Amino acid sequence: MPRSPAALGTLVYFCDPASPWQRASNENANGLLRQYFRKGDDLSTVEPADVLFAAQEINSRPRAVLDWSSAAARFAVYHAAAAKLDDPPRVQNVAEPADSSALHSRTTVLEG
Repeated sequence: MPRSPAALGTLVYFCDPASPWQRASNENANGLLRQYFRKGDDLSTVEPADVLFAAQEINSRPRAVLDWSSAAARFAVYHAAAAKLDDPPRVQNVAEPADSSALHSRTTVLEG
């Protein structure tokens, strides 16, 4: 069910008509896509494999804004970091050696 921006607590910005400078990232994406699909082409006739190929090519390009990393590489780094946050560290109890004067167990955190 669609939710309104007010219900989501977000702001919405509408660009003025015929003002491409107000939507720069959209225009950049359009330019990149036009290297694979011409303006005015019927996209309903494009094969899904062609769309996936174009997306993979575009997402694999190094970008200055990402310090010459690709969007795919940067996403992989953040995805791995998020997965680590979702996976709590494993904890194992390890007993001290028997010759220790204070016999107690200690907790060791194993990095996964």
